[in-house]
Amino acid sequence: MQDWKLLGQKVLHAGFRRLISRRYQLPNGKEHDFEILDNPDSVAVFALTAEGQVILAKQFRPGPMTQLSELPGGIIDAGEDPVTAGMRELQEETGYTGSPMYLGAAWYSAYACGRRHMVLATNCVPGERNLEPTEDVEVLLVSMAEVREQALQGNMTDAGTALRALGYLGKLEEGK
Repeated sequence: MQDWKLLGQKVLHAGFRRLISRRYQLPNGKEHDFEILDNPDSVAVFALTAEGQVILAKQFRPGPMTQLSELPGGIIDAGEDPVTAGMRELQEETGYTGSPMYLGAAWYSAYACGRRHMVLATNCVPGERNLEPTEDVEVLLVSMAEVREQALQGNMTDAGTALRALGYLGKLEEGK
């Protein structure tokens, strides 16, 4: 098995999202272009209140064109630590703060550059929110069982983070 040889790349679109085209030479000698979503790294936070409720951010999402209940999170600023970014995003979107722990990271997809970092925040308490101009967020408090079901049914954008956190907490199996 060999890595492909990168022959060049160009920007196809640079807006809210950046799309690039990369031309590769494959091990068989053939050349092919691939469109790649050039996202920066981001973070998602599985945040729990002291009572064990999960804090979700419900908001309209333009891709699926519907409101989704998601884990709080967002883009990691240049030079920012993923845990710091996660706690900033949690506070901005929901007003909650808590005790964080880093759970790891995963690739967005095989056709994207960035990674999604995962943070668990416990003993979260409410406070002041600081929404960005493009955000309109309703804060929801739900049970871990409900989040587990939503993640397993594919109704969450951050299912990987939710399932990793539930596994860490020993709450991945039904009835726990």
